[in-house]
Amino acid sequence: MKQELVPALITKITAQIPSLTKSEQRVALYITRNPQNAIFQSISELADCSNTSEATVVRTCKSLGFSSYQAFKVLLAQAIANPDQVLHGTIHVEDNAPISAIVNSVFESTIQTMHLTQNALDLQAAEQAAEMLCRARRVFILGLGGSHSIAADLQHKLLRVGIDAVYQSDLHLQRISIINQVGPEDVLFAISHSGSSKAVVDNTALAKKLNAKVIVLTGSMKSPLTALADVQLYTLSDETKHSLSSISSRLAQLAVVDVLHTIISNRNKEHIVERIENVNTQMASLKY
Repeated sequence: MKQELVPALITKITAQIPSLTKSEQRVALYITRNPQNAIFQSISELADCSNTSEATVVRTCKSLGFSSYQAFKVLLAQAIANPDQVLHGTIHVEDNAPISAIVNSVFESTIQTMHLTQNALDLQAAEQAAEMLCRARRVFILGLGGSHSIAADLQHKLLRVGIDAVYQSDLHLQRISIINQVGPEDVLFAISHSGSSKAVVDNTALAKKLNAKVIVLTGSMKSPLTALADVQLYTLSDETKHSLSSISSRLAQLAVVDVLHTIISNRNKEHIVERIENVNTQMASLKY
């Protein structure tokens, strides 16, 4: 069984603790005592829990023989996650479950996540984000992997209400766009459920250095990405972070995007209605 890998992995780490520096030992000890927590924690959260720094966490993982903290987390998650968790997160389905049970599980998980996010959404932050988007000369959007569809949806909605929005799915084009076009009058909108996507964090940090305002949409309240944010918008779910299919968290992100779109539309009705009607008229020729 995969769970048998956990003691072996913990034993391996424990055996190396004496060879680590004192600060690295704190990280290693925390991991050996709290392996279940380590899977779900961002590098910033684990640094706080072990009373160290992000740099120390990275050094510890390398000293233990792992290429990165993320690589270590993946190995640990694979070791202790059962197949249902890897496939479905917290969408619980029995083997050979009927379609009706699968439908109920998916919808119940999504509804729970929607309620969690609705209750936790910072209304002032949502209004501030909408205001920043309206005032921006241009909005640059970042989102990769599962966040790609959210980023594309945000761009679509902003363009429809007359806000100049740029989204590049290619990492190199993202970086080039930021280098050549981002300035103090622009907004960088970064989307990452984990808040730890290296490419998203690095490009967001670059935009921050160019004095752009930063809005972050994430499921992690403490992460390298949230540390860069001027405005933080959170989605909450009880999905495992090693789940390959974070269905409900993506739908929660789409709901937050809809909230921003609705705030913008509501605050600028006269101009927005005219723009939307014009877009609909021009787009009509593309439909049967």
